[in-house]
Amino acid sequence: MSVKIDGLALGARVASMSVFLSVLVAASEWALAGERLTGAELAPAPAYDSGTGVPDPAGFFTTEHTAVSYRNVEEILPTRRVAAGPVASPLVREPPRDFRYQFGGATYGVADFAKRTDTTGLLVLKGNHVMFEGYYQGADSADLFMSFSAGKSFVSTLVALALAEGKIHSLEDPIMRYLPELKGSAYETATIKQVLQMASGTSYSEEYEDTNSDIATFAAIVARNEGGLYDFARSFKSKEPPGTRFYYATTNTEVLGALINRVTGKPIAEYMSEKL
Repeated sequence: MSVKIDGLALGARVASMSVFLSVLVAASEWALAGERLTGAELAPAPAYDSGTGVPDPAGFFTTEHTAVSYRNVEEILPTRRVAAGPVASPLVREPPRDFRYQFGGATYGVADFAKRTDTTGLLVLKGNHVMFEGYYQGADSADLFMSFSAGKSFVSTLVALALAEGKIHSLEDPIMRYLPELKGSAYETATIKQVLQMASGTSYSEEYEDTNSDIATFAAIVARNEGGLYDFARSFKSKEPPGTRFYYATTNTEVLGALINRVTGKPIAEYMSEKL
C-alpha cells in the first residue's frame, strides 16, 4: 500500500506494518514537539479555501455552488460508498462523433446543449455501446455525480431482489409487518406495493415551487446534516387511503430503504454492491 504523511511518501507491504507504525509514531512526536499559539494569540484570518470551491452544507443547494457540490457530496455530507461488484457489464466505446440537432430553427452541437441546460456530464448509450461521453464545468470521468432521484429506481430494484430471495414474503404484505414502528403513520395500512407505486396516501407534500412544502424541510434536514430522514418520513399522517392515487413522495423511498435494511440486515450500499 502507499501512504502519505506530512509530505512524506511511504510505500510498504502489509507484512512490514511495523515500519508504517513507527513512522506514524514519529510523525506524532514531530507534532507534539512544536510550540503552538493559543487561540487568543492567532491573528484573524479569512476562512480557509482549499481551492476546490466545495461549499459547506449550508451552501450545498445554492445555485452558484451546485456544479461543484453535486460531484463532491462525500466532502460535504456523510456518505457510504457503494463498492463496485466483482462483475461489470462491458461497454463498447464507439469512435467520437459530431452530434448536431435542430432547435428553434437553428443547428446546435452537444456543447451548446450542455451550456444551455447547465449540464456537467452527458453519456449517451445505445444498448451496450457508448455513443457519446462528455464532461463540462470542470467535471471529468473520475468524478462521482449525485444521482438524486435516480436512486429511487435502485431502491425499488433492491426491494425486488429481496423479494426474490424470500426476505420479503409478498409485495401485498402491509409494510408495517416488517417495520412495526410505522404504526400511527400514513404507512400503517399501506402495502409494500402501494409504497413502491407512490400511492401510500401520505400527507407529505413535494411541491418544489412552494418554499413551505415538506420537500423544503426535507432538503433543509439534508443540508444541515441532521439525519433522521426515516423518522421524518414516518412522522406524516395519512391524507387518503393507500392506493387511492399516485403522488410522488420522496419519503416513500426513505421508508423502502428502511425496509431493505430491516429484511437484509445490511446497509443498502452493501446489499446493492453484492446484488447489482
